[in-house]
Amino acid sequence: MSYKFTAKKSTKCKTCKGNGFLVIDGNKNTKNIDVEYYCLDCEGSGKIWKKVDLPLSSLQELLK
Repeated sequence: MSYKFTAKKSTKCKTCKGNGFLVIDGNKNTKNIDVEYYCLDCEGSGKIWKKVDLPLSSLQELLK
């Protein structure tokens, strides 16, 4: 019998490159000011958490 448990795995956000914020390059109308705004994909944390099902043997390896 195989047991599995759910764990969370974090990966760098591909949209904001792990910064948590995206930068909009300024243009001539905004006097060349860079503006940062909140990344909705990672909710500003810089990482995205995904749930993964791991077998019990993986937990044993992690605890070593």
